[in-house]
Amino acid sequence: MNKFKKNMKEIYENVNTNGLNIANILADHNLLVKKYKKVIIQPTALLIDPSKIFIGEGSWIGSYSNLRPVNNKIIIGKNVLIAQMVSIISDQYDYKNIDLLIKKSLIKGKDVVIEDDVWIGTGSIILPGVNIGKHSVVGAGSVVTKSIPQYCVAVGNPAKIKKRYSFKLKKWFKYSLLIKLFFKLNIL
Repeated sequence: MNKFKKNMKEIYENVNTNGLNIANILADHNLLVKKYKKVIIQPTALLIDPSKIFIGEGSWIGSYSNLRPVNNKIIIGKNVLIAQMVSIISDQYDYKNIDLLIKKSLIKGKDVVIEDDVWIGTGSIILPGVNIGKHSVVGAGSVVTKSIPQYCVAVGNPAKIKKRYSFKLKKWFKYSLLIKLFFKLNIL
């Protein structure tokens, strides 16, 4: 048994998988390396159901990151940096039917798309249906509940855009309602 499998077996020995195939949860690191060529996935990263996770070449998935597609997909572009302890979740429980236990309710959600050349900081959480645009940055510890356009810096809980790049003026702008309007009107 290789070192990775031995470590994962020790870590997950007492985990209740609720009927999920432990092989899918642990996703043998060697198979991941074959599937995702030119991608670095730290051995402690947890990819649940890699058949629903698509990662572009040159991307990096940090230690203890957690990618959880259930009914939907997680699509990661090329040259994306996902730091340590990032959670990307494409599904969630539907809690609205109060006659059902939440854990027995429907699981619903939407695909998560992270475009090329994105950096997601340590400890961030990306929720279902989010699209993070090309060359954007998500600050450490952010919770991304809404999509982020291309060439933006977003931080906080919930994540809010703080800066956006203008190709017309070739500079970054501190984001405000006025700057947002200028981008919408294609002035910047």
